[in-house]
Amino acid sequence: MYIRSFLTLLSMLAVVSSLPQLAEILPPGLEASDAEGTYLVGMGRYDITGPVAEVNMMGYAMMSQIAHGLHLRQYSRAFVFSNTADKKRHVFVSIDACMGTQIVKLEVVNKLNKLFPGIYTESNVMISAIHTHSGPAGFFQYLLFELTSLGYVNQTTFAIIDGIVESIVIAHNNMKKTNIFINQGEVPNANINRSPTSYKRNPASERAKYTHDTDTNMVLLKFVEADTGKERGMINWHAVHCTSMNNTNELVSSDNKGYASLLAEKHFNPPGTPAGRGEFVAAFAQSNLGDVSPNTKGPHCLDTGEPCDILTSTCGGRNEMCVAFGPGDNMFESTKIIANKQYEVAIDLFMNANKKVTGPLGFVEQTIDMTNQVVTLSNGTQVHTCKPAMGYSFAAGTIDGPGAFDFTQGDITTNPLWNFVRDLIKDPSKEQYINRGQFGMVHKAKYKDKWYAIKIQSMDTKRDETNPKFKGYETHLRMAELNHDNIVKVMFTTQTKTDPLNSVESLVLEYADFCLYDVLHKYKHLNYSPELGLLWALQLARALSYLHIRPFPILHRDMKSPNVLLFGDGRLLKITDFGHATDIHDVMTNCAGTIKWMAPEIITSKSYNETCDVYSFSIVLWEILSRKEPYSSGEFRYMMLPQFVMEILQQDVRPNTIYGIPKILNEIMVKCWDKDYTSRPSSSCLVATFEQLCHHCKLVKPLQTENGEYLKQTKVPESLLPFVNQNVLLSSENSFKYHDVPELMSSPNLLPFEPDESTKSSTDIYSKHKKYILSYTQSNAKLKSYLAEEVEVDRQLFQEEHSIKQIKGIREQLEELSITISQRESKRNELWYTLYKDNIRKRP
Repeated sequence: MYIRSFLTLLSMLAVVSSLPQLAEILPPGLEASDAEGTYLVGMGRYDITGPVAEVNMMGYAMMSQIAHGLHLRQYSRAFVFSNTADKKRHVFVSIDACMGTQIVKLEVVNKLNKLFPGIYTESNVMISAIHTHSGPAGFFQYLLFELTSLGYVNQTTFAIIDGIVESIVIAHNNMKKTNIFINQGEVPNANINRSPTSYKRNPASERAKYTHDTDTNMVLLKFVEADTGKERGMINWHAVHCTSMNNTNELVSSDNKGYASLLAEKHFNPPGTPAGRGEFVAAFAQSNLGDVSPNTKGPHCLDTGEPCDILTSTCGGRNEMCVAFGPGDNMFESTKIIANKQYEVAIDLFMNANKKVTGPLGFVEQTIDMTNQVVTLSNGTQVHTCKPAMGYSFAAGTIDGPGAFDFTQGDITTNPLWNFVRDLIKDPSKEQYINRGQFGMVHKAKYKDKWYAIKIQSMDTKRDETNPKFKGYETHLRMAELNHDNIVKVMFTTQTKTDPLNSVESLVLEYADFCLYDVLHKYKHLNYSPELGLLWALQLARALSYLHIRPFPILHRDMKSPNVLLFGDGRLLKITDFGHATDIHDVMTNCAGTIKWMAPEIITSKSYNETCDVYSFSIVLWEILSRKEPYSSGEFRYMMLPQFVMEILQQDVRPNTIYGIPKILNEIMVKCWDKDYTSRPSSSCLVATFEQLCHHCKLVKPLQTENGEYLKQTKVPESLLPFVNQNVLLSSENSFKYHDVPELMSSPNLLPFEPDESTKSSTDIYSKHKKYILSYTQSNAKLKSYLAEEVEVDRQLFQEEHSIKQIKGIREQLEELSITISQRESKRNELWYTLYKDNIRKRP
C-alpha cells in the first residue's frame, strides 16, 4: 500500500480508468494547458480527528490503551492531478491514520460519486495512511482489527471519511496549471531495523546492494504554480514507523510524520497561520516502512537497562520487558526529533528540486489474490499460497510495542490454551492444513528428506465406544491392515505431544502431491487428457472394489474428490480419510459423509450397503468428466441446505448431463447414482468396465501445465503399467477433450454393466479379484506359517493385560480351521474385528 502510493504518482504507464472530458469538470474559466510538463493540480487539507477520549487506540492492539486527550490533530491531505493531454484525473490522499481501510475508501468513493458523478472512482482514488499508532480505532470491516476496540466505532469512521471527502473537494475546486519537480536524498539517523537478525538471513548478494539495513532515502515532489511561480505544496515519501509515541501513550497523535507536515506547512504558509490552515499543503507520506523503527536507541530491558536478547527480543525470556526508545528522553521529545529530521531534509530537497517531471501521468492499481498464487521453487516444483494465518510469534509484537502474555518472537511451539482460544475465533481453513477430517487435522512433516502426512487425533476423540469420533479413529487403525496400490498407506501410529503433560495419537501416512479436488477445480493451470481421467476412474473403482469384495466388506461412506489423492506426476491415485468408514456388519448410521457426494439412502435410512460408495463414485466421475464442482451452478448456488436435500430426495435431482462425451460414460453415471441402491452396479463391474475402456485408449501421460509441459514422470505400480507410458513423453496436448480419443467414441462391446448372479457371491468375487485383495499362498503349510508369523508379530502389539496363552489360543483356532482360503480370510478378519471391538489392539 505504502510503496504503491509513490509509484502511482510517478508511473508513466497505461491509465486504467476512463473519465469524462475535463472541460465538463474544470472550474469555470480554466482550460487544460498543452505545455509540456505542465499539469493541472489541486490540493486540499481537512481535519479527520475523531473522538479523543474513551476510545481504544489503533496500532498496538492493546485493549488497555484508551485515549484521554489530544497531542496532535489528524488531517487528510489530498492532491488531484490531471494530464493536460488526456484530461483524466487521479487522486492521491495521505491521511494521519493507522491504515486506509477498504470500508473508508468505498464510502469515500460513494460520496464523491454523488458530488461529482463519474469522475472519481475506485480506480483513480488512492488513500495512503502514515501508520500512526496513536489514532482512535474502530474504522475497519474485519474482526481481527476490531477486537481490541470492542467493535466498530462510527464516530471514528465517519470523521475520517468526511474529512477525506472534504479535502478532495477542496483540491477539486482549486486546480491550477502546475509544474512538478522531483528530488531525492538521504535522511540520516532517523530509523533503525527492528529485526536485524532476520534481515541478515537474506542472501549476502542481496544485502550487498544496499548501504544500510533500512531504506534511508526520501523522494520528494515539489508543486509550483506555472503562471506565477508560487510554491503550492509537496509530497515526500520516507520509510519510518509512526511509533515514536509508544504504547503507554493516551493522547491522540499523528506522531512524527504528522508533526513534520505541520512544521513544513508552518514554514511555507504566512506567519501566524493556524495549524491545519493555509494554502500550502505538505504531505509526509509513508513508504516501505516494514521493520523500520524510529526508536534509534534500540531495544533495552526495562528492568535492567541492558540490551535485549538480539534473537528473541526478550529480557530473561519475557518479551514484555524489551522495549525500544529514543532518540529523545521521552516519547514526546523523540517524536519531535524524528519529525525535525524528516522536515529538515524535505526543506532542503524542496528548495533544490529542479528536475522537472514531464510526460503523461497515470494511475496504476493492481489487486492480487494472495491466497492462491502459483510459486515455482528452485527445484522446479510448483506450490500454491493459501489463506493467511498468524503464528504465536505475531502475538509477541515488536520492540516498538511488545505483545502481551509473554509470546516470543520466532516461537514455533504450540500451546493448548491458545489453540483453544484460536479455535473459538475461527477454525483454520482447509488450505492452512493439508486437510481437516472427522478424526483430526492433517499436517505435513519431513523426515530423512521424505515428506509424510501426519493426521493428529482431535482432543475430543476419546477412547470411548459410545463416541462416534473414536469409532472413526478406530477405523483408521483398521485401515493399517489394508494393502492396495490405490489406498493411502498408514505407515505407523505414534504419539504427538500437545504439551509436556498431554499427548494424542497420530497416524503417519503417505504424503500426496495433489488432491483431486484441487486439480479439478483450483489448479486450472494443470491440464489432463481424457485417458488420464479414465485412468483415475479405474483406480478409484479398484480401490472401492478392494474394500467391498473382502469377506468382511468395508464401506468408505465419504468418497469425494477431496478424499482422493494424486501422487507424483498425477497418474497414481489413492483414496484416503476413513473417518466415516464402517464394516458392513456394523450398525449403519445416517448422514455419514459429505452431502454433495452422499447417497440418498444414507441421508434417510439406516439400511444400505456398499453401493453407497458407488453413488459417490458417480459424482466424482462427473467431476472428472466435466471439471466442475457438483451442484455449483444454476439454482443450486443459492439453495439452503434443507432445500438442497429435499431436491435430492424428492425430485431425484442429479448433476447436469455432460454433452460431448461417449454415451457409455453418461450411462455409467446414471446407473451409479440410481435412487434404488439395489439397482446400482457393483464396484467390481466398474473395475471390469473401466479396464476395458482404458485398454481402448492411448497410453496415459502425466498432468500437463498450461504451457504444454508435462510434470516430471514418476514411477507407477505394476498394476498401472498396461495403461501408462513409461518412456519418453509424447507431444503437448490440450486439456480434457474427448474428440482426441476416437477409439473411445467408437468403443466395441463392453462387459455387461448389470451385475449378474455369478458376481454376487463374495467367495466368487474374492477368487476372481484376489490380486486386488491380499496375495495369499495356495499352500496350507505356507498359510499356516503366514498365520503364525502374523500372530507372533501382532503379539507385541497387544496390551500387556492379554496373555500369551490367549494369543496362542487364537493361533490354534486359525490353524485348526479346515476351510477354503476365502473362509480362512473371513474368519481371520472376524477374529481381528473382535479384538479391535474389545479395544485390545495397540499399534506401534
